[in-house]
Amino acid sequence: MTTFMQNFSFINGDVIYGDREDRPAYKNKAREEFDKGVPGSEFLGLTFDDLWVTIDQYNNKTFLAYDQRAQIFETIRKVKADLTRRRAQAYATALFQKPNSFQRDALSEEQRKALTYKESGSPIKDPKDAERFDENLFQLRIIRRSCKFGVLNLAEALGTPAKIHFVLDSLTGERLRAIVDKDTYKSGDGAFRGSGASVPVTASELRAVFRAQNTLRTKVHFYRKFVEVPAPWVEDPELWRRYAEARYRKYLDHLKQVAAMTPESVKPLGEIMDRAAVHASTQNFMEAADILKQARALGAALWTPLPDDADF
Repeated sequence: MTTFMQNFSFINGDVIYGDREDRPAYKNKAREEFDKGVPGSEFLGLTFDDLWVTIDQYNNKTFLAYDQRAQIFETIRKVKADLTRRRAQAYATALFQKPNSFQRDALSEEQRKALTYKESGSPIKDPKDAERFDENLFQLRIIRRSCKFGVLNLAEALGTPAKIHFVLDSLTGERLRAIVDKDTYKSGDGAFRGSGASVPVTASELRAVFRAQNTLRTKVHFYRKFVEVPAPWVEDPELWRRYAEARYRKYLDHLKQVAAMTPESVKPLGEIMDRAAVHASTQNFMEAADILKQARALGAALWTPLPDDADF
């Protein structure tokens, strides 16, 4: 069985993902090996802390600390490790180019309710705190958006053979079910967000990898107790088929509503839904949902965002 450190590379700039309560042990293991003098580390001329090996370091040390783009890139410019610095620059630049990365959305009540549940697991208890809560909600959405983007983009930012190392130690049983069903659960990530329960960012990251598994060029390794294991959807395909089907049906229901409200869209949307139905009939719900997303190309007038459109 292949171990975490047999796979991990400091030279290529590998990055560790997973629940907040799991990542420190793997980072510490990497530190132990680095301090022993792993092959190739001597030419770096850096300490372990100069290297960024978790997504937290990329996010917390760059844009999450600042509101001004110039300050973010000034911070990155001072990073000692050349690979880390160049990757952080590419990562931040790509993230800023995403239309909704830092967008302060005017939320509908339905969207606000969905996001409040996702980020805190409960509604606002005191209306007087609404303004402060909305600001916190916006900051938490930035974290979620950036982390999902990061897991799909970061390791590929320089075209190196860097790998994503996804820790599953605490993601078993009921937690995996909650991730698939987008339920809240208590975790280190949830406590960090001011509540004992939330939909952790790790859940969004894992679903993002699942959705992109057929197109993601970067190798993603999964681990339990420092030993590589199959992806969760390989271990339990039926559980993840349920998520894929729910995603497909959510898109389908939404498009049917759009078609009912906009007669001019009935024919083009109908053709898209028919193509998706062919794949759904063979249980290929991932492909079916991706086809339905093509409705976006018909124009904004025919596509209104769902409450959690960025995180199906």
